Amino acid sequence: MNKTTNIITESFTNYAGAVAQSRALVDVRDGMKPSARLLTYIQNNKGYTHPKPFASSGTVVGAGLESYIHGDSSLYATLARLAKPFAMRYPIEEMKGGYGSLAKSQNESHYRYTKMRISEFGTLLFQGLKENAILEDEWRENYTQTDIHPIVLPSLGYYNICNGSSGIAVGLASSIPQFNLKEMNEALIHMLWGRSYSLPMPDFATGGTITNLKDVKESLQKGQGSSIQIRATIEYEPNDHVLYVKEMPYSVYTETVAKELENIINENENCGIEKFLEITDRAIMEIYLSPRAQASQVINLLYKETSLKSHYGINLTMLKRGKYPQIFTLPEAMQEHLKHEFRCYTNIYKHRLDVAQKRLHILEGYLIVIANIEEVVKTIKSCASAAIA
Repeated sequence: MNKTTNIITESFTNYAGAVAQSRALVDVRDGMKPSARLLTYIQNNKGYTHPKPFASSGTVVGAGLESYIHGDSSLYATLARLAKPFAMRYPIEEMKGGYGSLAKSQNESHYRYTKMRISEFGTLLFQGLKENAILEDEWRENYTQTDIHPIVLPSLGYYNICNGSSGIAVGLASSIPQFNLKEMNEALIHMLWGRSYSLPMPDFATGGTITNLKDVKESLQKGQGSSIQIRATIEYEPNDHVLYVKEMPYSVYTETVAKELENIINENENCGIEKFLEITDRAIMEIYLSPRAQASQVINLLYKETSLKSHYGINLTMLKRGKYPQIFTLPEAMQEHLKHEFRCYTNIYKHRLDVAQKRLHILEGYLIVIANIEEVVKTIKSCASAAIA
């Protein structure tokens, strides 16, 4: 029984570690999950990048299938999400065609009808890669052993943690909010020089208002804790007696809110809501009020009874050196990224020095030739052939 238990424990531990490393968690250094890193690297290698022309999404999917262990649907869904401005704070993918909307999750058009390329922000992840920013021991073979790819990207000047992440591994979970890139970089610069700085606060792609900033700051300083409370931005237009939902809580879709509103209207005829529309030219949602309804009361009802007030967890579980799951405080995560950039820049400058020294060796040879030009010419003329010369 003990032997069996040990085998199960060891196997389960190995499996859990493999899932965490290869699928569910981001690397603290570049803020990327393995699948997104691999697929964007393949695109970068193929030249499907800004500002070059868009490539057919089918072509991109086909290129990904050569190295990606999953099927075309999951591959395309991963890439499409990287292009959605309501999912990514700074999309690292660009798409032409229907990449979806806030109506519901995963409603992008089939890859037959879209085109894609890495965005301008996305190209920043790869800067320095051709100058040995990532050394040989940080490259791995793909599953067909026909190519290699980096297990971490340089991400110089662009910490992709700003796009946030959520993932569930075996026995582990991660929930990283999104941040403003300018605020993050300013804090990193102050940290680099040992100066005091303001800890970046979450800043989600869909906007909304965070109502518990004090608790959120404490959670970020610990790496986990109280969730972020987010309320939709709702504006009242008295002339039309309409509530306009301008900004949504992150990861909340209008389909969800619409079902909640239908339940409220069906259960209470006097709720103050006459009808509603999803995603119009004027707002994400339009909620038309009954003639005698008080706007403030209906707004309070919406925040209480619908997902227009929502929560986003904080659990900064990430991989250290791409291997070891760890709960990082936000300052610790930022420090790990700075260390990573330091190593990348050191590798780049060593590479440039090596290139310069090789060039210098050639130039020194030219100087010797020029200083002894007559003897060189005489030697060449005396040779029986060009090969001997």
